[in-house]
Amino acid sequence: MRISPKRCLFEKLVEELKPVRDLSRQPLFQVAFALQNFPEEKLTLPRLELSRMGDERMTAKFDLSLYVSESASGLQGMFEYATDLFDQGSVERLVGHFKTLLSGIVTTPESRISELPFLSEEERHRILVEWNDTRRDYGQDKCIQELFEEQVVRTPEAVALVYEEQQVSYGELNAQANQLAHYLRELRVGPDERVRRGIRWTGSRSSDSGAWSQGKVLGKSTGR
Repeated sequence: MRISPKRCLFEKLVEELKPVRDLSRQPLFQVAFALQNFPEEKLTLPRLELSRMGDERMTAKFDLSLYVSESASGLQGMFEYATDLFDQGSVERLVGHFKTLLSGIVTTPESRISELPFLSEEERHRILVEWNDTRRDYGQDKCIQELFEEQVVRTPEAVALVYEEQQVSYGELNAQANQLAHYLRELRVGPDERVRRGIRWTGSRSSDSGAWSQGKVLGKSTGR
């Protein structure tokens, strides 16, 4: 049902809807888009030369507003934003995203909105390639356990393992690994010896992070 703006004033809407009032924002909406496509009429007065003055208000009406007007050269847009929420850099990125979206609409008007491009090629490369380039060089003269122990020293409280709702820090994992190593040494398991069938857990996989002290070695084999 369409309601004429003349019959439903903004103040009347607020009175009827009774939204929770917050003086830091508008009660019904915070983002506005306005297409100003009404014809401009040049005002003429005798013996006077008139020129149009720009709007220089310094206070934003809403959190974010986009005003689009038609001119002889095409459409012109202006963003108005609350500086408490946005800075110039974030709005400039928003403008770039909007321009990319409009370009996609013009290029492929039959596409769904979810299929249209939003990021520029530079941003896509930064997110998909640069931020995912996590390769790191490390010394080839160290074993994996030495690299692990160095990480334990740097970040002992950082999470090393996650299983369902459980987490094990580097320090805890290192302590459990040392406990297992001492247990294997008591059984006279030496370097390059294989532990037959590995470790049998006496409890469930989810019990107390699977403490090494609960494991039992079934045997060892000297086979290679």
